[in-house]
Amino acid sequence: MSSVAGREPRSGDQEAPSLVVVTVNLLHGPPLFAAQRARGSVLQRLDTVAEQLARAAPDVVLLQEASRSARHDNTARLLADKLGMEWRYARANPAWLWRLGDAVKRLLPDLEFEEGPAILSRLPILEERVHRLSSRFAPFEQRVALEAVLGGPRGPFSVYSVHLTAFSAAERRRQIVSLLRAVASSRHHHPLLVGGDFNADEHAHEIRLLTGVRGWADAYREIHPEAVGHTWGQALAAASATAGKRIDFLFSVAAGDERWKPSQARLILDSASPVTSDGVLWASDHYGVVARFELAASDARGGPPAAGATLDHASDPPAAARLLDWELPAAYRARAVELVAGAATRVPGDDWQHLPEALRARDEGRIRAVIGYGSWYTPNLRKPSSFPDIYVVVDDYARFHDSALRAWMNRRLPPNVHFVWETTADGVRLAGKYNVIDVPDLERECGPGPGDLYNAGRLSKLVWIAWAESDALRAWLVERLVDANQTVTAIVAGLLPERFSARTFSLELLAVSYRGEARLEGWERIRALRAAHAAFYDELHPLLLDGFAAATGLLVRERDHYRKLPHPAWDELAESARRMVRRSRSRGYLRWARIVLTEPHLADLAANEAERKAGVKIAVTDRLRRHPLLLGLPAFLRVLRERNTRERIRRVP
Repeated sequence: MSSVAGREPRSGDQEAPSLVVVTVNLLHGPPLFAAQRARGSVLQRLDTVAEQLARAAPDVVLLQEASRSARHDNTARLLADKLGMEWRYARANPAWLWRLGDAVKRLLPDLEFEEGPAILSRLPILEERVHRLSSRFAPFEQRVALEAVLGGPRGPFSVYSVHLTAFSAAERRRQIVSLLRAVASSRHHHPLLVGGDFNADEHAHEIRLLTGVRGWADAYREIHPEAVGHTWGQALAAASATAGKRIDFLFSVAAGDERWKPSQARLILDSASPVTSDGVLWASDHYGVVARFELAASDARGGPPAAGATLDHASDPPAAARLLDWELPAAYRARAVELVAGAATRVPGDDWQHLPEALRARDEGRIRAVIGYGSWYTPNLRKPSSFPDIYVVVDDYARFHDSALRAWMNRRLPPNVHFVWETTADGVRLAGKYNVIDVPDLERECGPGPGDLYNAGRLSKLVWIAWAESDALRAWLVERLVDANQTVTAIVAGLLPERFSARTFSLELLAVSYRGEARLEGWERIRALRAAHAAFYDELHPLLLDGFAAATGLLVRERDHYRKLPHPAWDELAESARRMVRRSRSRGYLRWARIVLTEPHLADLAANEAERKAGVKIAVTDRLRRHPLLLGLPAFLRVLRERNTRERIRRVP
């Protein structure tokens, strides 16, 4: 392996500034639950870490699982003292664990423990920021990213130490979105570096989102495109290497036309220390990654596949995953943004403003945007019993909701669905449904890794941005709407036959958009919805398909039809799409169960749905409102009976 030895960057250098950076997880050994060897050997292993880091001469060290306990001082401080570096540390474990009473700590001294990310630097640390990545409602595990702003050779720049959860891919995706927000909020417009333990390999969706979609450069893979590079899974007392996954990364993030370009990279701490009285001891269950970076012109690594690019069978990651992560080529995306922005600014009628304005007045300062969707905004499809459907975009669930439980449910299964049934003092009847979603969840649910199709499906249709707090936010929302169309395009393409028309694609996309609900919309309604907005869909959907063809090379246009080129990726994509549809249906049932158990206007909602869907009127009394589940069963059975009768009559020739 090539060596990586560093020097301290100096602003007076004539050559391009360089920087040696290391990321490593120290393996703290958590209280009570870890093997005694991991807990008891922290200081001994730290000596090995310090010795090998000293030889690498890093300018910056990004640590994960830096810890302090009743047994030892903060390992970040101890390591910084050994290396002669400045240090910063952020505690990650939940506050309630740290606030245990002294009596409990005396009984169980191992509970006096904390851990989190840390940053060591030879460059001056100008400021630090701690970014929360996990939900504040997670009771046993918190994840944070530590940012340090360093005084660089050409001005301040940021480095981040990150440690994502190992227990849930869905939660890890949420943390990735939070990390992207944190990096985007950097106050200094210079290239930056992000490193840490991501608990996902390079082919996982969350890592591909960073490298393939956002263009983050993986330093080790850029230098060693074919090497295995496993970093995790080392047994501390094993006689030989046992690591079997690569989950530790150093990423370079460009700014403008510059980035930190890696010139060397290798693993570190990937060999055992000399034999001790207890046998072999490795520094951690992780190997570290060390890389030398030079400030250079950005070569726009990552991003969308080039137009006409094809997928190579042998060298590419799983094909279905690549197709789900596809990105519209720049020219196609620019036109899609133009189309969606124009449609989203239309005024759908003269009675649209009552519900959004009432919600904004009630929750002043807590709502950032309002998006209208659904057939209510299409006058010729609106029924007397119809009501408006809207999205309410917020910054923080805890701030928006009065109940911690509602905020927790919103985070676990976005969006929370609420209903309004009231009459204002001016005599205006307010009736409608609003979905509450925050900015990170909206970005994640519209992107290539949504939890299900509920949000991406709705937002891939013709919608209307009723209000946004700023023009910048409105533009950001339009970009997310285009993301939603990209995501649903890949799923629908996987479900369609080998040859299909743009109209077939449109109808299937509109049908798929309802798969996140417990009830599915009928084809008659879907055809009517497409016909009502045919001009929009006739331009947008062929544009999406042409962009998909250009980006993947797996689809060709033949006049008014499209044909899939033979490739194993299609079978994988079809199976992934079917799994997503099944998952969406099951999560749709969970949303309905949540509504039934928590909605105060359940009786009014059920009566409205009965009239709208089955043409059956139900008188809603105060008694029924108080006990909807108990007294609503006879009415529900009546609705089923009358609906079935209507269906039988309709089928008679």
